[in-house]
Amino acid sequence: MKMIIPFNKKRFSDLIAVIAVLLIIPGFVSAQEPDPYSEEVTIIAPYQPSVEDANKLNIEPQFESPQIDKPQMTYGILSSKVPTSYTPGALRPASITGEPISKLYRNYIKGGFGNYWTPYLELYAGSLRHKKNTFSVGMKHHSSNGSIKDYGPSQFSHNSIDINTGRVMKKYIFSASLGYDRDVYHNYGYMPLDSTQEYDKDSIKQRFQTLSAGIMFKSRESRKSKGKHYFGLNYNLWNSRYDLTEHDVNLKTGFKHITELVDILDNEEFGVDVDAHYYNEQYDSVGNHAIISALPYLKIGMKEYTLKLGAGLHQLIADENIFYVSPEIELQINVIPDAMKLYAGVTGGVKKNTLAAFSAQNPFITPGLRSSVTTVPYKAYGGVNGKIGNNMDLNVNFEAGAMDNMPFFVNVPWQFDTITIADNAFDVVFDDVTFYHVHASFLYRFSEVVNGRLYGDYYAFTMTTLQEPFHTPEMIAGFELKYNFMDKIAANVDLFYCGNQYSASLDPKTMVLTTAGYDIDPYMDISIGANYRFSKPLSFFLNVNNILNNHYEYRYGYPAQGINFLVGASYAF
Repeated sequence: MKMIIPFNKKRFSDLIAVIAVLLIIPGFVSAQEPDPYSEEVTIIAPYQPSVEDANKLNIEPQFESPQIDKPQMTYGILSSKVPTSYTPGALRPASITGEPISKLYRNYIKGGFGNYWTPYLELYAGSLRHKKNTFSVGMKHHSSNGSIKDYGPSQFSHNSIDINTGRVMKKYIFSASLGYDRDVYHNYGYMPLDSTQEYDKDSIKQRFQTLSAGIMFKSRESRKSKGKHYFGLNYNLWNSRYDLTEHDVNLKTGFKHITELVDILDNEEFGVDVDAHYYNEQYDSVGNHAIISALPYLKIGMKEYTLKLGAGLHQLIADENIFYVSPEIELQINVIPDAMKLYAGVTGGVKKNTLAAFSAQNPFITPGLRSSVTTVPYKAYGGVNGKIGNNMDLNVNFEAGAMDNMPFFVNVPWQFDTITIADNAFDVVFDDVTFYHVHASFLYRFSEVVNGRLYGDYYAFTMTTLQEPFHTPEMIAGFELKYNFMDKIAANVDLFYCGNQYSASLDPKTMVLTTAGYDIDPYMDISIGANYRFSKPLSFFLNVNNILNNHYEYRYGYPAQGINFLVGASYAF
């Protein structure tokens, strides 16, 4: 059978190509065999990489915003009222919560005991908070039955009672007071071993009693009223063991009125203050005299300045009637509102030196002492007080002027019946002087619990007849440090310095100084105190005085007690 295979030209060409490739491969493989001759060649040259230049494509994208036609639409709102009802509830008024009011106690008692057989007692009772009425009663006892080595009996006692009341009325504020003081001292300023005879304790005893009473009416301030007025009446009775008696009736009244006459002034005020005293003195004889003082003034203020212009009119009614006029001028400048103030002024006046005042300054006075009158023709003063930052308070002031008939204490013999003790009592001598006095006080708060105060006074006198300003220190200074931790524990340290003083002996018969003068050495007194508040009403305390145990003389011939302490407790209920 004969098979006929059709001829395909394309397939034939592919077949010829495959056969040719198969014939070439053996020769190509033979060419890859290694050549028997070989040689290594090392080429050394730095590598220099190269980058071909890039061609920037400058094709910027393009965006075609489609055009959209805003369709016109027409619409309407169908409004309809929906009935509603609302009933408001009761609202609670807003309230401001203030600081909690501390609890007050109606009664208070404090008592203690110390060395030198020293009891101490205080009692107070009073009303609680009330919108209209106040009332309080206070009693106090402090005595010492100890002695000072080598000196006479030095026992003393102080007793007092005070009653105060007040009432707020529609137009006035009324207050009244009643008080009684009884003080007992002994003139112990002598050395028994140096005496030729013994002195009974009763023969050197002093006793002073004071009875005081007073009332005061003050008008209340209101928006409608443009002024105020006041009226007060006081009575003081003083007597001693040796039949010395003083009566002092004091009338105080005055008014002030606020005007608005000058537009450029922030405030205008004029007024008058009146102070009148009637004295009845019973010594060897009876004496009556009076001092009446009136002070008319005008006070104006503009911004930080306040100026007071006035004059003091003083009438002395005695064996010789004398009329005095003194300047009353003062300028105040509020440098920092409510923080610092400068002030300066000129004043003067007439002062009564009563036996009650003398015995308060020096309880060892002679029974022969008499009252006197001192005049101040002028006294210039000035100063600054305020705050520096948040931690310091300052008060610096000075005064300089003249005083006529100024009293100074000097030593005289103590005389009782037939007893005479040299230089054991005090009388006064007088002189016309010019003076200046500088006072400075700085209080610094170191922290919330610790603060300290440094203060000092310097005095200088120019005498007319006396050699020295007797029993007047040239300088006094002190430092107080207080600690208070959360009103639970409190402590304090006090340092007090008194500069040099002088005294002299006076012959009471001739009123002539018989000595050139005595020196009273300066002294330092250091005291500490502590208080522990066990609970709100109950506290315990400890006070220690004169830690240096120096028997310094605070008056010539009269040394102080040595170190002494008082420990006790207080309770409120």
